[in-house]
Amino acid sequence: VFFFHAMWFHLFPLLGAGALPLPELDVVQRLPGWEGQLLSKTYSGYVPVGEVDGRKMYEHYLFFESEGDPKKDPLIMWTNGGPGASSLIGSFTELGPYYLSHLSTETDSYRRTGVPTLFKSSYRWTKLGGLIIRNLPPPVGFSYCEPAGPSGDGHSCGSWNDTQTARHSLIFMENWMQKFPQYSS
Repeated sequence: VFFFHAMWFHLFPLLGAGALPLPELDVVQRLPGWEGQLLSKTYSGYVPVGEVDGRKMYEHYLFFESEGDPKKDPLIMWTNGGPGASSLIGSFTELGPYYLSHLSTETDSYRRTGVPTLFKSSYRWTKLGGLIIRNLPPPVGFSYCEPAGPSGDGHSCGSWNDTQTARHSLIFMENWMQKFPQYSS
């Protein structure tokens, strides 16, 4: 658990601070704990996902382009179970291009910087296609609702059920495709 909290603390400033209209503004230049060039183009930001009971909702996403042919390879969408579990956990322990482990705090880099080291995953799904990591429903992970904002509590976006989550998911995918039209075909 320490690894995830420490990683999020260092990753949060790179994740964007609001709904951004252009994916170029969401490009991640570097990841804390990773030395060297990223394995593929990476984006992190927010997609507006509608309004419920006067609350505007924004869902956080992390997108790793395919390491193969991003224009032809399939898109893979990942969400962790819950609701209530951030999908960043799955991304950095199961299927993403980088992973954290107990060794992340035993490296020279960690001793020097205090940032857990990321390792390249041999089993990363980005070898197969582009990987969209979603934190849903708001306020899971870095997703949030206004007026509470990113610092809202676990109830700041109201209650959820399967029907609301399905509608929300459709709105997310439609708006994400508007942000990344090259993947809409």
